[in-house]
Amino acid sequence: MKTTSALTKILLGLIMVLLMCLFLDFLALHDIRNDYVSATVINRFMPATTSVLPEWTETPGEWSLIRFSFVVKLFVAGLTIPIVWALRKNYRLTK
Repeated sequence: MKTTSALTKILLGLIMVLLMCLFLDFLALHDIRNDYVSATVINRFMPATTSVLPEWTETPGEWSLIRFSFVVKLFVAGLTIPIVWALRKNYRLTK
C-alpha cells in the first residue's frame, strides 16, 4: 500500500508539471501571436524592411520555451505510462 501511495503522489506531481507546461505554452504562444514577425515573409514582399525590424520580433525566448515545454511533456508522458501501468496492476478488478 505504501508503494501505491508513493506512485499516486508522483503521478499527481507529474500532472502538476504538465499543467504548468500547458500554461506556459499558452503564455508563449499568446506572445508569439502578438509580437512575431517572420523575416522570410517580409523579405518576400518588402526586402528593405527586414533589416529595420527589432530583434525581439523574432521572439527567440518564446520559441525556446515552446521547445523546452515539448521535451518536458514527452518526459512526463514517458514517466506517467509505467506509473499508471503499476497502479493498474495493484487495483486490477476481478471478473
